[in-house]
Amino acid sequence: MRRASRGPIIVLVKGVTHLRTSRARLAGLLLATLSLVSGCDGRTAGGTVETENTASARMLWVDSLLPEWNKPPWQTVATLRFDRSNFDFSTSTADGHDLRFETMDSVAIPFAVEVWDSAAGNGRVLVKMAGDYYRPWAWIRMLWGDRTLSSVSDPVSVWAGIPDSTVLLVNSVLVDDFEDSNTTSLLPSRATWHTGTSVSGAPITLGFAAAGAGRAGEALHVTYSAPASGQYDVVQVTLAGGAPRSFRSLDSVVFWARGSGQVRFALEHLVNGVGTKAWKTVNLATVWSRFRIGPADFDAPSGGLDMNTGWTAVRDSITSMTFVVQGGTEVYLDDIRVHGLDRDDLK
Repeated sequence: MRRASRGPIIVLVKGVTHLRTSRARLAGLLLATLSLVSGCDGRTAGGTVETENTASARMLWVDSLLPEWNKPPWQTVATLRFDRSNFDFSTSTADGHDLRFETMDSVAIPFAVEVWDSAAGNGRVLVKMAGDYYRPWAWIRMLWGDRTLSSVSDPVSVWAGIPDSTVLLVNSVLVDDFEDSNTTSLLPSRATWHTGTSVSGAPITLGFAAAGAGRAGEALHVTYSAPASGQYDVVQVTLAGGAPRSFRSLDSVVFWARGSGQVRFALEHLVNGVGTKAWKTVNLATVWSRFRIGPADFDAPSGGLDMNTGWTAVRDSITSMTFVVQGGTEVYLDDIRVHGLDRDDLK
């Protein structure tokens, strides 16, 4: 992509803004500026300096905030991730209410703090990329440290005017729609669907079929046998190669299902097939039903052998998405999508 010509380079030092326009000094200044850049999950930039009105400021190069899959032509929303490797949480408030984002001309930029947990060293912030500051070679400022400020985090303003197609792109992940009729998911890791059973020798088959019952396209079709109380089968996909991923910003998981018996939808932290989980139990019908499961919807922790530890215990280290089926003979699944995360959260 051809880059627009670069305007004056702005460097912050002790709260003073300096404009440098000498072409002879451009290359050296650019290197000096980029030497302040440190990765924020490999995608945000920043060097910390002192300013007059806040404890700290960080310059963010707009190009570094957006991965290649999130560069629509007009406007979008960037996801900034923070942990102890790229941010000193002791310099901010416990909940991030001191955060601010602005243009280099000190015009406020809409943003939303989705997660800010200083104790856990975990932060996730959405920043609107629109208008004049959304262009190649542009910079914005991140400010924090003034603990007297009230929060101006505003999710409504962040998403205002953003097309629905862009919202889906940057704030959800399609796990699978099964239109390709194979066991490879649509996750960035291309993980495959697999099955398991608690019943020795019991048949369980995983295949694909016309969705039927008034629904177009293909669906995942699983037949199984777990007739006795306490027996079950599982349909599962491992996320991100099994590496634990934080789902702290999860809005919901949406899927369509029909069949017999019931499904326990679970997000799990598994090591060698054993671990903790949060799940929600839903009943199936012969007609398609849309299920939306958010953090508040998971069943209360039950402990015991099923290791249903609840959402809070498992939310920062999810490895697998599982559909536990029991009490019936078949289940159809379709259009499984995670809302509140993006592709980089699950790669």
